[in-house]
Amino acid sequence: MEIDFSSKRWISFLGLLLIISQLQGCASQAKLAQAENYLVMEAPKKALASIESLKTSSFDRLLYWLNAGVIYRYDKNYQSSIESFAQAKAIILGSEATSITGTLSSLTLSENTKAYQATPIDTLLIFVYQMLNFLEIHDFESARVEAMQLDAYLKRLGTHQYFGVEGFARYLSGVVFQGLDEIDNAYIAFKQSLKAFEIEGITIPNDLAHQLVCLAKTLSIDEEFKTFKERFQGADSARLCATQESLLVYHVGFVPRLVPNSITALHPDEGYILHISVPKLLDRSVPAIDSVLKVNDDAYAIQLGFDLSMAIERQLDDQLPSMRAKAISRLIASQVVVNKTEEQSEILAHVFNLAASVLQTADTRQWSLLPAEFYLVRVPWHQESIHVSDELLQPPGNDRLSVQSIYWHG
Repeated sequence: MEIDFSSKRWISFLGLLLIISQLQGCASQAKLAQAENYLVMEAPKKALASIESLKTSSFDRLLYWLNAGVIYRYDKNYQSSIESFAQAKAIILGSEATSITGTLSSLTLSENTKAYQATPIDTLLIFVYQMLNFLEIHDFESARVEAMQLDAYLKRLGTHQYFGVEGFARYLSGVVFQGLDEIDNAYIAFKQSLKAFEIEGITIPNDLAHQLVCLAKTLSIDEEFKTFKERFQGADSARLCATQESLLVYHVGFVPRLVPNSITALHPDEGYILHISVPKLLDRSVPAIDSVLKVNDDAYAIQLGFDLSMAIERQLDDQLPSMRAKAISRLIASQVVVNKTEEQSEILAHVFNLAASVLQTADTRQWSLLPAEFYLVRVPWHQESIHVSDELLQPPGNDRLSVQSIYWHG
């Protein structure tokens, strides 16, 4: 069937694609940036209202639920956060099956005209946040369900690159099992966490080292206790083997923001625009925190648990070769159409070339309200209030933000 490239309908179709693509990408990013500013101003309800329109968008519905889940945590509305992440999980698991819609959307000229697709890190972090949420409301049984689902999900996928997120998720699984006094399962989860961190060459959290030493001693696994004791010489097993203890988890800063990284040139002979665009990360490094938690007269160092910004950076580095190849393929495909269109109308060919160039803008949508880093500190549990030093809760800079969570068992 011949397409009449000179028809007004075809021109209108190009214009519609152009408008949808640009408005879609710009609107979602602007709303999430506004939500971030509201969180910095400690106004989570305004943050949630600012992204409400994403909830009804077929393109950005998943982005809404992911970011809403984080916002609800800032507002200490853990039940709504749980429900939001459950919605996100349902969308992700439902989208794993190939659909006709997904196949057709893959033929478009722009990533922005597709529904947001969860990254492997996104999926694992849903389990992480659900465990944190259930621990927050002391529902250890539901947290255990998330830990078991995480294990089943990872086994089903097999070997994958998670850039340290698997290690952190397995660590939290161990915390869940500790809360249920399932010491054997906690020890297994902590060992799985250690293995995941080692495979990907990532420094393990100090608390993980402490728990491996502590639980190997508690379970009387003498050979492994000796091995871990020698390897983690700073681990104080006596101090951290209390029957009652609190774990504080801090969510600090925001992950690097995706922005377009574009190259534009004119074809030397034909004068057409050649445009390729892939994402890059806008660095928003969080200065290292040197702070303590004070309980009565005792002080406990608050230490880095996991650097999520590093994981996001490594994930993008891993994805860039494929992204560049797709961008080049779309450029070639658009030039084929431009050349075909030129046979009927040179003016329309240039219109199509301009539209295709704009549509090539990189998809920079992301789960942008994630914290840059998780910090941890574990202390003996006290009935008294726990006071935290101001260095962590009142850091300098508008992009710094921290949220404190407390979990305990005993």
